[in-house]
Amino acid sequence: LFNFKQLFSCHSPYEAFGIHQMLPGKFAIFVGGFPIVINGEVVGGVGVSGGNGEQDTAVGTAALTALQEYLASEGLDVITDADIKK
Repeated sequence: LFNFKQLFSCHSPYEAFGIHQMLPGKFAIFVGGFPIVINGEVVGGVGVSGGNGEQDTAVGTAALTALQEYLASEGLDVITDADIKK
């Protein structure tokens, strides 16, 4: 939902440092979760773990891009950016 690297770069090495305190009950304190948004509706999610935040984001974005390519022939739009608020 957010670009953690930009928002929390001052708190390296933890990309999402402190977000759980700013928005209680809304976030877990790790990077790697991506909503699947098809035609503007959240229909699921992708979870990635094992690398650092940048690596997990690259893998999650690649998964969304693959889904977008798969569903393009059906005329469905999939958001592939890690920051869905753009």
